[in-house]
Amino acid sequence: MQQDRMEARTAGWGQRQGWGRRADGLARAGRRPRRVAMGAMLLVAGIAWTAQTLGANTTPVCKLSVCWASEADKLRYECDSGCYFESNPVDVEPEAVCNVMAEATHEGSFSYMYRDSVNLVTTGIGNLLASVDDAVALPFMIEENGVSRRATEQEIRDAYNGLSSQSAECIAGNPRRCNTANSYAGENALRLEEDTINQLCQTRLANEFTPGLHRIYPDFDSYPSKVQAALYDMVYNLGEGGLSPPKWPSFNRAMGRKDWQGAADESNRPQLGTTRNDYVRDLLESAADEEEAGRQRLASCASPGFP
Repeated sequence: MQQDRMEARTAGWGQRQGWGRRADGLARAGRRPRRVAMGAMLLVAGIAWTAQTLGANTTPVCKLSVCWASEADKLRYECDSGCYFESNPVDVEPEAVCNVMAEATHEGSFSYMYRDSVNLVTTGIGNLLASVDDAVALPFMIEENGVSRRATEQEIRDAYNGLSSQSAECIAGNPRRCNTANSYAGENALRLEEDTINQLCQTRLANEFTPGLHRIYPDFDSYPSKVQAALYDMVYNLGEGGLSPPKWPSFNRAMGRKDWQGAADESNRPQLGTTRNDYVRDLLESAADEEEAGRQRLASCASPGFP
């Protein structure tokens, strides 16, 4: 039991350290990543990386980031460990998640304050400013005669309080009657720098969204990366309270079974556009397909043709 808890705490650690990106960097630099032979185990501070123990009806994903000498060695590791490797894992590092959220088809990224479709003041990558004091706490800048300076507290308060409100029809749910975020660009001269926007997003992931996902889904670290990426999108949009049970009962029942296809079928958010909903559904369906392919590979481990 103690070993299980230790392994659970270390799940995904290698991914967070960016080993996959380092291997990519070595390849781009013309250097060969270290090859790992059959049965290789990565030891970190005396802790062995093993497959994560999931539900009885679930095939666990291998959480080991290495470059294999051959596909046969990789298959042997899967058979020895009883887990499968994702064929195309998704980067769920904070920077990568924020880059996705910053796309126009997701939250978008805005250097100025605007009101969202429910009239809440927002800035950056979907960063809510619940009060004027939240805005004052941020380092908004103003450019004058080609020189940037920090906005004063009063300038920030005036800009926040002076934002045009969304119409009643917009707030009631008619998107055609909403002012777009872009339409607020000319309302004041206050701007956040790109580094500040990115840091705000990554801080929210670290302090709010990632802990929230662990509270909702205690096995989050053991999930396939595509499932993790899908959940980041959902929690960024809905918030922890909006995703937690009893909300989204069918989706969360599927998640409890680790039924990725079932979760995909129940992931549609009516308030969002098709592109963002497709993004999450495709991730979950791909995770289901990869798990099935992994299950079939593991079933072949005892066959005479096993390498």
